[in-house]
Amino acid sequence: MRKLVSPICLLPLTLCASLLLGGCSVIGYNVGSTLDGGKPARQFNTPSEKGYSIPWDARIEIVTTHGSIVKGAFRGIVHAPDTISEAEYAADLDLWKTEKAKDSTWIPSLGAGINVQVRAPAKKYAYTGHFAGFDRGVLKVACSPPSAMVALKVDFVDAVADSTGRLIANHEAVVRALEDGVPFTSRQVPTPAIVLDNGTEITVPLREIQTVYELKPGPGKWIGLGIGILADVAVYFMLANPNNQPRMNLGSL
Repeated sequence: MRKLVSPICLLPLTLCASLLLGGCSVIGYNVGSTLDGGKPARQFNTPSEKGYSIPWDARIEIVTTHGSIVKGAFRGIVHAPDTISEAEYAADLDLWKTEKAKDSTWIPSLGAGINVQVRAPAKKYAYTGHFAGFDRGVLKVACSPPSAMVALKVDFVDAVADSTGRLIANHEAVVRALEDGVPFTSRQVPTPAIVLDNGTEITVPLREIQTVYELKPGPGKWIGLGIGILADVAVYFMLANPNNQPRMNLGSL
């Protein structure tokens, strides 16, 4: 006598397989979302502080004057510190040193190794790293390790030595450099900039923006979800249909 396993016995197996394979919908949605980068819906060509009417959290794409592309969720326009590129600052510093030849000979080239002695109340510190320029009231040193930018108040700088340990400036010489108008690594007036969020916050100055697009989400994620649902349904019916279940021979009596 031959016995067959009842379809009811296979119901738990069917349900487990359906749950496992039900991930087709999720996979389809995620793949569709990844492939769907959006398409431009509106374009803004003239950057200005009040020239944008982009809704908060809208996805936008920025083409910079350097040719790079930045995408993210719009978080508004802010006034951010306007930093200067390292190459631009090095050129400004060299020009200033040429004009102030007599009193600026001690100032090292940008990136040169230095050791700065700082005398704080009741303590004395030493910072070794690379000269990173001046900013308002401070001398900047790129220290490593750890890799960090340290801004030392000029009022507390006691002396500066080069990478060999030779003294190149005392406190008065450092103060005089600020008094003589040494270039700063940041501009005095903050610049308006667009803030984006693409997992991390990104600030793009308006003066570096060529074009801004507001992106319109495409149908990729919904197409992927639909295909995934169809796959899930097909798998479910294949497993749940008793006529398609495999027969198991349990032997005969």
